[in-house]
Amino acid sequence: MAMSHQRIAQNAEALKKNLEYGTELIAWLDQQKVEYAYVGPGEHNVWNIRIHLPKDLRQVFGVEREVLVVATKFENVQPRLLNHVADGLKPPSVESDMCILVGNNLNPDQWADEEKGLGFNLIPVNRSELQSGTAPGMAAVLAGHLARVDHFAFVRPLNNKAAFFGRSQDIQRIKALLTQGQHVGVFGLKKAGKSSLVNRIALELREAGWSIIQIDLQREGTAADNLRRLLLQRTLDEADRARFVGSRIAGSQAVDAVSQSRSAWVDQLDYALALHRNAEGVLIVIDEIDLLLPGRTFEAATTSEAQLATIGVLQQLRGLTDDLHNNRARKSPVLLTAGTDADLFGSSFIEERPNPLWAMVDFHYLGPLDLAETSDMVRTLGRRSGLNFTEGSVIHQLFDDYGGHPLVTRTACSSIHRRVKAEQVPYSVSTQDVVRVAKRPGPKTAPQLARDIPQQFMALFPDEAPLLRPLLEGGTELINPDDAPYAVEYGVLTEDGRLRLGILRRG
Repeated sequence: MAMSHQRIAQNAEALKKNLEYGTELIAWLDQQKVEYAYVGPGEHNVWNIRIHLPKDLRQVFGVEREVLVVATKFENVQPRLLNHVADGLKPPSVESDMCILVGNNLNPDQWADEEKGLGFNLIPVNRSELQSGTAPGMAAVLAGHLARVDHFAFVRPLNNKAAFFGRSQDIQRIKALLTQGQHVGVFGLKKAGKSSLVNRIALELREAGWSIIQIDLQREGTAADNLRRLLLQRTLDEADRARFVGSRIAGSQAVDAVSQSRSAWVDQLDYALALHRNAEGVLIVIDEIDLLLPGRTFEAATTSEAQLATIGVLQQLRGLTDDLHNNRARKSPVLLTAGTDADLFGSSFIEERPNPLWAMVDFHYLGPLDLAETSDMVRTLGRRSGLNFTEGSVIHQLFDDYGGHPLVTRTACSSIHRRVKAEQVPYSVSTQDVVRVAKRPGPKTAPQLARDIPQQFMALFPDEAPLLRPLLEGGTELINPDDAPYAVEYGVLTEDGRLRLGILRRG
């Protein structure tokens, strides 16, 4: 139910009395000719205001719904404040990707990276400027922030739904397999979005009542003892988090003791998994799984034998899950892994030894985004960054140049954003902007990243490299896609056998 004008006026008066700069804040908003939809107190000395921008600003910035304004006494943006903002952006009547944050000496550089990962703009207005009468107008506040924050320039794995785009078919297929009790391995090129995808699936399953145990081998190491410790400790921690038990099951000393013995570890892990009997399911996520292949890590203490020992830990885990799968009274955990090279599960031999993990997972190859997904990503991130990609020809040009590969496409758009000044925001992107970026030389540019994609692929799949080289060197424009199936799966080739990235076809 909408808040009445009388209630809004009453709450605005209460805000003026209870917030040190409340009078100045309401006066500033009135000067911007906004319409109030809601005014009310929140937790932690925070006030929430929802406003409609005046018609001219709505048209300029493409903002039709209510804009959330959060007024706080905090000087630093704390996690609880970010959670408060995220909750305030959930109602369908509210713009989901922007919040005006009013507070003391706010420094947006402190939260810039986190802001991109959260998927919304946190636009600062400082209390001191309100009280001194020097606060800029709403148009300048919005334009200045959008020009400064480049939402395309974010390369870490995503953990927030609002920052994630596309992959609906991938998500549906993988979730269906996991629900059926099938282990799944997600494989694709570097920066294709594998980690973000498994994070998204883990988040959705957790919301559905699953227990989630997550491990990142790149960040946490590949040593066998460490993997045993992490699997056991996080299974216990997750049981505590979900309150499946009344008290702590095992402290760090107990984990240290049982991790010294393989049999004790398996028995203890079996016991820890039994604590999750009230969960809808148990998912074990292991990212960067191909680091377990001999020769794939630079850890000083790691040798082929050490990596094979860690593969032995997964062999034990496989045996345990198989036993539990055949026990109707127990829930068997399922494994979701991500990596670039599928050989850990696809090769029958590793280091001339039979591979105990062969055919353990269902393979899911992650290619680029399709045109609709690319359009959604570019237009949404563009809107958050002050760029308008309204012309369909611009989206088609980006898709033809970079084939829907997320990192390369975002890098191209980021290059456009860096050339835009605050007074140009919102900036309408043209095909000339895209062409200019495609001609830009240098490392870490979109053209260079595009050229790296087939090189990275050929290093992973040397058997298909001889087929790709004539395409890259201009000797031919088309090959039989059946001869290079992985190049199609990984998004290097189109389904009809052409180079997927148009920028490579044009040299």
